[in-house]
Amino acid sequence: FKMTGGTINASVVGDGVDSESIVIIEGGELNIETNATPIETNTSDILDNSSPMRPEENKTDVEFEKSSKGINAEWMIEILRGVITVNSASHAIHCQDEIEITGGTFSLNSTYDKGISAHGNLTIDGEDTVIDITKSTEGLESKNILTINNGIIDIVSSDDAINATGGKTGSMMGGGGRGEMTPSQNGGERPEFNGFDKVNKGEKNPNGDMMMPNTNRGNRPIPGENGDIQPPEFQNGENRPQKGVMMGGNMKDCLVINGGNIEAVAGDDCLDSNGNIVLNGGTIKAVKENGTFTGANSVIDPDGTLTVGENVTLVLASRGGTDGGGRNGNSGGLSLPNNAIYLYSETSHNANESITLKNSSGEILAEYLPKAVYSAVLITSP
Repeated sequence: FKMTGGTINASVVGDGVDSESIVIIEGGELNIETNATPIETNTSDILDNSSPMRPEENKTDVEFEKSSKGINAEWMIEILRGVITVNSASHAIHCQDEIEITGGTFSLNSTYDKGISAHGNLTIDGEDTVIDITKSTEGLESKNILTINNGIIDIVSSDDAINATGGKTGSMMGGGGRGEMTPSQNGGERPEFNGFDKVNKGEKNPNGDMMMPNTNRGNRPIPGENGDIQPPEFQNGENRPQKGVMMGGNMKDCLVINGGNIEAVAGDDCLDSNGNIVLNGGTIKAVKENGTFTGANSVIDPDGTLTVGENVTLVLASRGGTDGGGRNGNSGGLSLPNNAIYLYSETSHNANESITLKNSSGEILAEYLPKAVYSAVLITSP
């Protein structure tokens, strides 16, 4: 499916846009509403608008009689431009493999599921990219490497806001009637990506299967000699993680933020990773009412290493401050640069009460209106 212009308005029970291979959106306006009713769910999976920070308990996977996603593809989704509005019963945007966003304006709402979910890498770039996820169980999810280089991103979620999590690639999410992804419908093997270098758009391999389009990005993670994903290549060598950060035998399930302006409010973790979390740049504002800065059910929860660079601006708010440990005791708390401060209050502050950091001249360096109650603040600023 390729869209370069025009307007599409779709109100459906099934998927709004569904491709067994590739979705490419280079312009136009896409308005999708999916209206399926789940056959198995739990009310704790549904975001309570009156209390978006409600903790999750006894969660049950949401299943539908037929797939009801806004935009769905099996091989790749690439969005360069356009205006995309999705109000979906299931995932707003979902791919069995890789999603790459380098532009566009998104307004996404998922009643029972996730905002943007990729079973492979999820990469968000482009200074003109604007993503507003107003309702979701998880806002952004990648089952491999989730990289944010640029863009304006605002997320409200009842579970994790941004999540890099391990999973079985090829297992469909939320029902949909397809089950495990099989080799090509044409009977051939899945195309070889050769380190994510792709052939020209429209070409087919010898067995007749459509190959992945050639986006010529040059910054995709490339499998190493032992098959493990190596650190992404950043343009001109800038914002590259420090040596030792994200290195080692396995770089899967990692969250990397190199830039952008991100705001998140979550019922569970705001930033979550089954591997490492590396914050190299950008501005990140997040609040977790019932939890701490780090550890399980927190603002930032890595199972591996958490690294915060000196060029990132963080404004984090919580009720519990920091506990010095993460899930399985692996995070060891925050590893912060010197330009960081903690603030604790004996009384709680209401949602939307301003947190403001000024210099001696009165210039505002950072400002945040958290969407939940808080009594502890963590700020880092260049």
